[in-house]
Order: sequence, then structure tokens, then C-alpha cells
Amino acid sequence: MNEIIAIDTGFSSVKVKTKEKEFKFPSAIATHKPSAISLGEEPSYVEYQGKKYIVGEEALDYDDKKYARSIEFLLEYAPLFVAEAIKRINKKIDTLSVGLPLGYYMKHKEDLEKKLSKFMINDEVYEFNVLVHPQGVGILADYVYHEKPEENEEGYVLDIGFNTVIAVRYKELKAKAEGSKQYELFGISKAIENLQEYIKAKYDLNLNSIESNDVFLKGYLKAGYGKKYDLTDQINQIMENYIDTLLKTIEDEFDRHLKKADKLIIAGGGAYHIKKYLPEKYKDFIHIPSNPEFANVRGFYILGNGEV
Repeated sequence: MNEIIAIDTGFSSVKVKTKEKEFKFPSAIATHKPSAISLGEEPSYVEYQGKKYIVGEEALDYDDKKYARSIEFLLEYAPLFVAEAIKRINKKIDTLSVGLPLGYYMKHKEDLEKKLSKFMINDEVYEFNVLVHPQGVGILADYVYHEKPEENEEGYVLDIGFNTVIAVRYKELKAKAEGSKQYELFGISKAIENLQEYIKAKYDLNLNSIESNDVFLKGYLKAGYGKKYDLTDQINQIMENYIDTLLKTIEDEFDRHLKKADKLIIAGGGAYHIKKYLPEKYKDFIHIPSNPEFANVRGFYILGNGEV
């Protein structure tokens, strides 16, 4: 039996989908160094290309941690994230169904296939059949599979990630290059940067992007010594400005396509944040899937199984 795992390595987290479950972990790594102090528990690390690395949640505790912030980083360390995902499901996998941001797909598709088809970690050889899909197209596959729209439907997928926003136009449920685009540094990190600046100015705290994203989701800031501050009003203002700018950008560039569109599908991690800030005119036009952060990886799994 051909066992498939779908992996969406984003600039904030790695999303994973198998037949049985879906989960995520931070797309972060740190270099493992022996500690001068032992409390009886050592972090779990792996050896890759002659170095020792800590991957995922445990990496966040280290000062030298590195986050996925570039395509070069994702290509270099993709095997670490794949191996971590497979360790967590503890099952032999034959096929990887993975994604690349739309703007990097044509240039780096073969690079990623080669990188993941065979590699070694902890002296163990990993070997797979690798399928690479454009991000955003996974969301469309997830939508078509679960919602069963009319075959002549046309519209847009808006994949709001951490660093990027990807707009994918589709016609008769097929993705089209014309009218599709990737926007760099326009993802939810844009709004989070504004929150970071506000927190730095008002509370003299330097938060990293993952910590700031947590504040965004919870609506309050832990400022030390047991103090909590409600930032709901500030977050609302930042998000309203961000959504207004984002939608105006999309409207200005693709107005002729949007006027003919039946649906605007919004997914990705940013969809968690924006749902309640959408203007009234979009209410009946928008579809936001359940667990929108996992829509791409669900689509990669569907495409890997040939179900769409």
C-alpha cells in the first residue's frame, strides 16, 4: 500500500496531513550544544550534514534559533522538517506531497524534488517519491473536493500566509496563471510587525514574530511579573487597516476578474485573523474553509492521492 504524507512548510509553521490526522509545529531550528547544566532531560536532536539540530517547539527556547524566513532556508532545511513530521506519525512513508510558494514554484520545483527524494538524517537514509504543488492550488483542491461546486465556477483563492499572500485565479475549477500573483512580505507578518512596534513603544518589550502572533490570537499581552494587558482595541485597529490595504490591492490589480468571479476563497494562517474584519460587501462572496491554515496541506494530500 502506498502511504502518503502531505507537508506544507510555511514561513511560520510546518503543517502535516496523513490519512488519520493533521498537525503542525514551528518551522524553526536551533543548533544543539551540550549544556553546562543538566536537569536530567536532554533535548531531542538530530544529525544532518555533520551538524546537530533541534527542530520544532524545543528550538524556540534557544537564543540561536532560526525561523523559516526565506525560500533558501526552506530548501536547505526541508529534510529536517520532513524527518520531524515522519517521526511524529511513526509510520513508513512512500510518497511526499509537498508545496512551494507560487512565486518560487517554477524555479525551485526540481530543487525541492531532488532535496527530498533522498537524504540522510541520524545515519538513516530517507527515500521518497516526491510530488510538488504550488501553494494556493492546494486550497483550491481542498475546496473542490469538500464543497463540490459547479464545474463552471470561476473565482479566486487568496492564500494569506505569514510572509506571503498568494492570489490564484481559477476558471472552471482549474487554476490559471493569468491573473495569479504572489505578494512578498504582505502576509499576516505585516500586521504583526505593527503590533511588535506598538508593544516595543508602549511596554518596552521586544517580542519575536511567533510571540507576537500568539498575542494577536489571544488578544492580550503578558508583560512580566504576572501582568496582563488587553490589546483588543489596538489589534482591531491594526487588522482593519491591514485588511483594507490588502483587499484594495487585490481589487485594484484584478478588478476585471473579480467582477466575474463566483467565489473568493480565503485560507492560510491569516484567515484565522481576518474573518471578523471583512467588509459587508464580501460577506456572501467569501468562503473560508474549516481550519483554513490546513487547507493547503489537505489539498496536497488530495492531489497526492489523485482525488481531484
